[in-house]
Amino acid sequence: MLGNFSFGDYFKHDAIQFAWELLTSEKWFALPKERLWVTVYEATNEAYEIWERSRDPARTYYSHRR
Repeated sequence: MLGNFSFGDYFKHDAIQFAWELLTSEKWFALPKERLWVTVYEATNEAYEIWERSRDPARTYYSHRR
């Protein structure tokens, strides 16, 4: 689960991009992109739209529980 805490000045879009890079970049964890799925809490439309624009929308789902 991705949480967000920072000392810098960035917001949801950047936090999502940073997390994706951490998980998939050869420089870091190098997890295969095709094996990752994204779930987003249903009340966070902004996060869903960011993931949908930047990744395969078929692999992005709303979660109905918190």
